[in-house]
Amino acid sequence: ATPGGVNQVEPGKRPRSSMSPTFVLKDGNPFMAIGSPGGATIIASVSETIMNVLDHKMPIQDAILAPRIYSAGYPTVRWEPGIEQNTRLELMAKGHVYEEKPQHIGNVQAVIYDYEKGKMYGGADNTREGTVQGVYNVSYKSKKPKEIKEEKKGPFTLKVNGAVYPYSAEQMKLIDEKPYIQSDKLLLGLGAIGTGDLETFKPDKKSYLPVLRVAKSLGYKTKWNEKDKEALLEKDPAGIGDPDDDGSVTN
Repeated sequence: ATPGGVNQVEPGKRPRSSMSPTFVLKDGNPFMAIGSPGGATIIASVSETIMNVLDHKMPIQDAILAPRIYSAGYPTVRWEPGIEQNTRLELMAKGHVYEEKPQHIGNVQAVIYDYEKGKMYGGADNTREGTVQGVYNVSYKSKKPKEIKEEKKGPFTLKVNGAVYPYSAEQMKLIDEKPYIQSDKLLLGLGAIGTGDLETFKPDKKSYLPVLRVAKSLGYKTKWNEKDKEALLEKDPAGIGDPDDDGSVTN
């Protein structure tokens, strides 16, 4: 109701809302009832869970607990714990900007109506309080999710077009005061390989590559901020860097 906002109080006006209590029908009969809190993230939470059930054939509880994503302004992506680092690196190499830290998105509760078996199944999210209660005193309550812990910071930060890349401390090294990253992780994040290539590309986990040299060879503009220990890379949407860039150092 903030004056000047989209929900400013005015005569004859309905407030904008993301609330999405949803019924899914199968052959004209109720199949699923589903909803979630979460403000602007509600629509994403509900739709992703429905897709998990219909398209990926997941049981309702698994569909609810699967990690979700949400984007209010592309290319920035909010994400839940459970989305693997390799997946994020490969997508960031394609231009999607995952936020530095995960956070819980929505809190889905749902019921499945199985007319073929004459049964109903419920699912409860674990990010807030939620319980499934049956008519025969059968109940289920999700375990609390693992606490989101802040990862140990590495010896430097890698930023591509201003976005911080999700490398862990053990994947990063400063060798002769120059930034190095674990080989497969660096190539994945820079778009040189995809997750499908990891089965054939199996370097020793102790193998590290020089960030600036590799990035420059792939067409990135490169700079090393010695003061803040930041490797700064830039690449235009077409993936073409500046061939005359000299990988200069910023003091």
